[in-house]
Amino acid sequence: MPNPSAVGDAQGEWFELYVGADVDLNGIQVGKTYPDVVFSVPSGDCIPVSAGTYVVFAQSDDPMLNGGLPKVDVLFDGLTLGNSGGGIFVAYDGQLLDAVTYGSSFTGAATALEPKLMAADLNDNESYWCEAQDIYGDGDLGTPGAENPSCGIAPEGKCYEQDGSLRDLVQPTTGDL
Repeated sequence: MPNPSAVGDAQGEWFELYVGADVDLNGIQVGKTYPDVVFSVPSGDCIPVSAGTYVVFAQSDDPMLNGGLPKVDVLFDGLTLGNSGGGIFVAYDGQLLDAVTYGSSFTGAATALEPKLMAADLNDNESYWCEAQDIYGDGDLGTPGAENPSCGIAPEGKCYEQDGSLRDLVQPTTGDL
């Protein structure tokens, strides 16, 4: 959420990470352009997170200042998310874990990743992201700390079945039609 409208821009900014395995957040490094680290999660007491959860990073954990975020797991300081031409990376011990860049953002709405396309090699594709639709807190749009609803975006060469599952696109050849 680089461009909130319910509260001040810097105060209401947040991002989240999907956790794919049980890990500790201690020492996680975050910045805009790799390898320039802006902040690191303190490496004191263990900060365990479970696979399948979403970790919300925000400028403030005060709901009156952050737009009514339902939860904040990690506070970040010194990082501002650009409203256009932005990016963010996550690293550990200097090793890049994942990074995304974006050309623009939405005013008052988070940029949501298609939940079936969360792999680190897929989330770099800006066409797999959409404008969030669900209202949270003070009226901005997004699902902080929860799975995004589907954007209805299928990766190239795939299509959605009516039950929401992905399958390979079957292209017709000569004589099929």
